[in-house]
Amino acid sequence: MFSDIFGGKNTFIHNELIHLKDEFEILYLALEEIPNDRLKKSFSNFKIIPYKEGKIIKKLKWWLWKADFYLSFRNRLFAKTLKQVVDDFSPEVIHLQFGYEALKFLDNYYDVNQSYIIHFHGYGASALFRKKSYLKRLKYY
Repeated sequence: MFSDIFGGKNTFIHNELIHLKDEFEILYLALEEIPNDRLKKSFSNFKIIPYKEGKIIKKLKWWLWKADFYLSFRNRLFAKTLKQVVDDFSPEVIHLQFGYEALKFLDNYYDVNQSYIIHFHGYGASALFRKKSYLKRLKYY
């Protein structure tokens, strides 16, 4: 089994998954609705788990992140839903697209016995490496 978690709206991710779906069982998880109908039609095992936060918490976290003091995506409701979906699928490998988005997943579901692949692209593979709070979270995992 292969699980590609939190892929994005990007065509290259879609193409990668199309290639892999013939050899692996894929569960495609997203944090928000993906406007790409081609993607939804390509995968029968597609789920959206919205990552939502209250306005005050979201603003507080944004200020802490902006000051490069603290970065966390812990969210009890999201974690509970995520754990249920991942445990039901029971993947051998979890493939996380984009380092920043990977932290949203790992802050809410992390099992030391699970295998993870984090794929870094663009901003998360360049400019974000200057943020101490980002690096600290990545090193934690």
